[in-house]
Amino acid sequence: MHLQFFLELEKERCFSQRLWAYIKVNQLEDPVSCMVIHCDAKLQELLGCQSISALGIQEMLVRHHLMKQ
Repeated sequence: MHLQFFLELEKERCFSQRLWAYIKVNQLEDPVSCMVIHCDAKLQELLGCQSISALGIQEMLVRHHLMKQ
């Protein structure tokens, strides 16, 4: 049971890291305010919005069942 918990945490951490790497590589952070992420077509499909607060990404992923609370 505990092993499954840690495997899930690692999977979520890896997903989050890959998402932030994607945001940085594709320069989706607003140049004026790095707290605003402008979603490209792929992120719009994933998150369902044109832009999102950097702080709101985790909440949105939880809402879409891509991460646990």
